[in-house]
Amino acid sequence: MLSVVPIVFVVLKTSSSKAHRAIRVIRPIRVLPLSAFKSNHSPLFWRGAGGEAFSQKPTTAIQELPDAEREQRKAAILQYVAKLARYVSKDWKNRYDTLWKNILSLPEVEAEVYNPGRQKGTTFNRKLIANILYIMCTENVIKDKNATTLTEALEANKEHSVRSQLGQYPLDCDIRQKVTQLIASVGR
Repeated sequence: MLSVVPIVFVVLKTSSSKAHRAIRVIRPIRVLPLSAFKSNHSPLFWRGAGGEAFSQKPTTAIQELPDAEREQRKAAILQYVAKLARYVSKDWKNRYDTLWKNILSLPEVEAEVYNPGRQKGTTFNRKLIANILYIMCTENVIKDKNATTLTEALEANKEHSVRSQLGQYPLDCDIRQKVTQLIASVGR
């Protein structure tokens, strides 16, 4: 529910002997409920240190994707991340595939990973996969933390746009939190 509220600022202005109050009404602004900024799943989401709200097309709901198509995309993702098997730390070698299957089954990840958006040449969200790989690097699942090396292994091109995403957390804080918790729980 949106409402329009005028914002009133009280400005204290000091003169030589007295403090004068000046009331100034700024143009009305639209007030959004806090729930509109909670995640990337809503048409608006919170982004940036300044707290600006940016519009985004709603992501394709996972329910709209046929099961066969979803399984094909899941297999493509698992094949894509398997390219990094030689960089997985010794403690995680036997659990790497299982870890990815568990990550892809998280509702927060599932809602975004099967929608490539405007990315070309892919059926899944490569940027999100790269962001999750960055979490894995910080949690020592992947021992090599060099983004160029990992990009070359994934894309056979060290100048690919995925490289920048291998150094960033996902925009959705819920995904970051859930993936980190999952890694911690599987790692015990």
